[in-house]
Amino acid sequence: MIDRLKNVWSENPLVLTRSNHETQFIYVKSPVMSYLGTLYSKMMDGESKFLHHSDDGLFVLHCKDGVLIVEKDISSCDSSNSSLVFDKLEKFVPEEFKRDIHALVTQCTKCVVIGYGPTKLKFKPNGPFEYSGTTLTTVLNNIASLCIDIYIYNKVDFRNMTIKEAEREIRTAMVTCGWKCTMDFCTYFEQSSFLKTFPVMTVYGRWDAALELGVFLRSMGQTKTELPGSGDLVLRARKFMRDWALGLMHVGRHPMVLAIEQNWSGGDQAIFNSRAMSELSKSTQEPLDPMSICLRYGIAVSDYFHTTNALSMLDIGYTYRDSVIDSIMHKDYGVPLP
Repeated sequence: MIDRLKNVWSENPLVLTRSNHETQFIYVKSPVMSYLGTLYSKMMDGESKFLHHSDDGLFVLHCKDGVLIVEKDISSCDSSNSSLVFDKLEKFVPEEFKRDIHALVTQCTKCVVIGYGPTKLKFKPNGPFEYSGTTLTTVLNNIASLCIDIYIYNKVDFRNMTIKEAEREIRTAMVTCGWKCTMDFCTYFEQSSFLKTFPVMTVYGRWDAALELGVFLRSMGQTKTELPGSGDLVLRARKFMRDWALGLMHVGRHPMVLAIEQNWSGGDQAIFNSRAMSELSKSTQEPLDPMSICLRYGIAVSDYFHTTNALSMLDIGYTYRDSVIDSIMHKDYGVPLP
């Protein structure tokens, strides 16, 4: 039922109109690269949109003097969702889901029991509380995120404001919105993030989506389980890295990814055994512009290619780190720079 509800929301975005200009509020169910690329392109082509998934959000507002790009994150979203969010959820869902949603909301009003026997303690919440493990977590966070986006929209008449005026009004609105939000105002579109992807230009001048470089670099050479196969450990490690490299086909086609793929997989291609996985991994195959990637991480193009060359020659047993790797991990994961 929750999955069906997510489908309804993702297929029917909320649209608000002001001064003959439409603004869309879109729930993105999953990070399909081709879909995100289309959204990013439209956002920079004059369409103001708010994207959200759980407590993650990104919006682009077209102001009088340019484009305002804002990355949004709700801190401690689960514990911040009051009974008002539960009430809005019940009112916002289609009629066919109301009975089941009401039952799940009622479940969140039950007592909390701590301990056992005669010394156990019972705590009765004053209203619905988002307990850990409830199946409502994502949809409640979606409602919270949507409420914040609509609040910003109502407070900020961005079409009639400059970028600085709109930014100031958004900062003011965040104080009174009811949630603790982190807002990152981006100079370049590439500096924004959504669902661990970022907007990037192709070499043909079109916007697309790519996986943050830190995501796959962080997992490179890492495993929490046994290496595949048996026998020589180095051969098993190379087999593991080959399979890992074959999984990079959906992250975006740029020199660093291509060099890593060639180094470990030798040009082999992944074979999908399901249509769903093929669709999830679908991406435009246009090569991405390294200059656009470098804008995100604040690095020189020459340094990007130097690191790309080094990664193309790595083998089992070697480690590599440089200023480019540090900049990538700082941007994508907040790792302090040395």
